Amino acid sequence: MSYDLADAAAEIRNLGEVLHVAEDRMRALTPLMPAPRLTSTPGRPPSLPPRALPAAQPRHTR
Repeated sequence: MSYDLADAAAEIRNLGEVLHVAEDRMRALTPLMPAPRLTSTPGRPPSLPPRALPAAQPRHTR
């Protein structure tokens, strides 16, 4: 059984190396994206433009 576990451990190490190589190859194929620009108030949605207020109604005095 110890030989089986040693073989399994070697296979896991080999697969880890294969994954690292694949990751490096994928990074080489993918162009780097520019870093997102930070705004002065992160986490807030952009504010909406102010709405026009309705015209004031004239007062009727008696």
